[in-house]
Amino acid sequence: MAKTHYFADRIINIRVHNNVVRIELGIQLPPQEGETQPQYEATAQVIMPIDGFAQSARMMQNAVQRLAQRAREAQEARGGQAGGAAVGGDAPAGEATGGEAQ
Repeated sequence: MAKTHYFADRIINIRVHNNVVRIELGIQLPPQEGETQPQYEATAQVIMPIDGFAQSARMMQNAVQRLAQRAREAQEARGGQAGGAAVGGDAPAGEATGGEAQ
């Protein structure tokens, strides 16, 4: 089966109904004159059973923790200087978490 790839700037909505989770992905629209808040347009939807969603949430939480640890290590390597930390490349979520959720 061929994989389909979608780009999203963020998750814009999550709904749960009858143990099925629907996650709406969206892209940020170009700012319009006078707008102060970014506007998003839904571009794709991920539909999954609630158990799969819970597993995915654990994997994402683990990935965020690992990225935070990399940022701390990068800051320490720079001698505690202020600024943005390099946190690594574009590893797939399974690689970033070791492929397992805890």
